[in-house]
Parts: sequence; structure tokens; C-alpha cells
Amino acid sequence: MWVKGELFDDLQSVAARFADRLSDEAQPHLFNRLTWYELTKTYARPDARPLIAYAHAQGHDAWLFLDRTAPKAAHGLGSWYTLAFRPVFSADVPTNIRYALLVAMARRLRKTLGSFRLEPVPDADGTRDMLVRAFRKAGWSVASSPKTGNWFTIVEDISFGEFWLRRPGQVRSTHDRRAKKFPMDLQVHSEVTSDLWAQYESIFADSWKGDEGAPEFLRALAEHHSTMGSLRLGFASFEGRPIAAQLWTVDHGHAIIHKLAYREDSAQMSPGTLLSAAMFRHAIDTDKVQSISYGTGDDGYKRDWMDQRDQLHTLEFFNPLSVTGLLGMAKSAASCAFNALKTRKKT
Repeated sequence: MWVKGELFDDLQSVAARFADRLSDEAQPHLFNRLTWYELTKTYARPDARPLIAYAHAQGHDAWLFLDRTAPKAAHGLGSWYTLAFRPVFSADVPTNIRYALLVAMARRLRKTLGSFRLEPVPDADGTRDMLVRAFRKAGWSVASSPKTGNWFTIVEDISFGEFWLRRPGQVRSTHDRRAKKFPMDLQVHSEVTSDLWAQYESIFADSWKGDEGAPEFLRALAEHHSTMGSLRLGFASFEGRPIAAQLWTVDHGHAIIHKLAYREDSAQMSPGTLLSAAMFRHAIDTDKVQSISYGTGDDGYKRDWMDQRDQLHTLEFFNPLSVTGLLGMAKSAASCAFNALKTRKKT
């Protein structure tokens, strides 16, 4: 199979060539879209120096979006808002061609990089395995380590009532008792306004969340999805005061919970539980989504709302023909040996 490819060092060139194949409509995964990378570069990683590997074969395309962090090193072009990092493919690429495209990109990247890192890489959809196999085939050394989890649930063809009966009894009991004692106004908006965003920021400022890394990124994300009709911005208010907020996106049949918070002085009312139930009900019964993802992290409350967990990984790639790669391999091996020694001592 003949595979062509090249490297790009700016998103504008990629947009000029491939905007249609990387659009919101063409890419079902939010974190694979050109708009996501543009928002990341503009608001979350303004100092990023993009390096985008591209490969093409038999009418199919693949991209890997990186950020040069040093002359011979890079990270995936993501941020703490990136809840899953994958190579990006055009529509309907067969598995064998995906593999060939990745191998071609891996060989091209060996000419310019000594090492790079991708995270968080999902496991359940085969992304981690294919990346590891393809880059090793191209001569890279690859180290994989668990990072965190992604909790999600499949809700296709069920109602919220059926979903709710599957939740732990304690969650349902807490919801019912608090709803009776603290009747709240629960609203789900699909458009963002200045007033709504001010309420959102006020709630987060009074929550346990602390300072937001790049609030302008979230505002731009909300505005973009507002124009697309895929924003779900939820609020719980008690006696006219907004006390809890959640930011979701819903498109291509999938819902993602990006942010949630409640004012600390309202914790006893469980506004997060009440608002979550309203948001899940809207996503399942109104939006008719197929799945809902709780992003990254193994917080206990996520198990209450989700049924499945995907392991997310950090992948480190080392080019053994580069001094940078050799040093990275040595450091990775030393770290693995140290961790293994600690584990043995604990047992």
C-alpha cells in the first residue's frame, strides 16, 4: 500500500486543506475536531507550536496533532480540558488502513522528533493498542502507563425512568428527600447569554473547584456549541438564587459532562444531585443520546451515575536513533524499576 504524507507546523494550513474532513459534522468525537484544536491553541495553549503529522492512502486520511515542547520533543496538542486524545481519521477508515496510516506517520515523525507524549489515551476503543503496535512497527520504543479512568454509560433505547432505577438506592433516596425539602428550579439551556455565563462563573467561584485554568476557553467552547445547538448549560436555583451549574455538550448521539459545581454553602441541599438528575433526564428523554461520559477521574460520585469504566493511559514514544529518545528511554526504564521496587516493598 502506497501511503503519502507530510508535516504541518500551523493549524491554518491544515484548515485550508482539510476543514471539511475535520469539521464538527464530519468528526463524531469532540476532541478530534479542528475547532477543538483551534480553541485549545487560542485559549488553553497559546504558546503551543503545532506539529501535525498527516498521512493519506486509498482515499483515507489521518492526522496526529502535536505541540513541540522542545526542538526534538513534543506533547499531544491538548490541555486539561481534553478528556480523550486520539489520532484523527477521516470517515469510515478500515482498521487495516488506519494501522498503515499510523505506521507511515510514525516513520515520518522519526525524522524530526526524539520523543513525545500523548495523554489521556483511551483503551476500550482500541486506540492505545493500535498506537503502540503502529509506532513499534515503525521503530519507536513505546512506554504505556495507566493515568486515570473515564466513567461512562450506554443509554441507547432506554428511558430516564429505566436509567434511574439502575442508580444506587442511596442516590435516589437522597434525591427524593432533598427535592421534597428544598424544591428547586431546574433549568437546562441550549444557548448561552452573558447573564447565564455570569451565573455560571459566580457558582464556580463559590465552589470547591478553585480557580479555573482557562475560563476564556470554556466561554468560547460554550458559545461555539450554543451556535451549533449542542450546548446544555444547566442550573439549579433555590428561592431565586442559582446554586449549582453544569456544562454539557450533546451531539452525534453522545453527551459529555465537562464541568459541574455547586456553592459550598448549599451542600446540605444536595443541589448537584438534583441538577444531575435533571440533566440526565434531558439528555436521555429529550436529546435521545446513546451514551453519556463523565470525563476523566475516578471520583466516587461518578460510579453512582455511570455503569462502565475505560482505562486512560499515558503513552511515551522514544526514537532510539535520537539522543533525546535514548535519554527518555533510560529515564523511563529507571522510573519503571523504581516503581516496581516500591511495589515489592509494600507487599
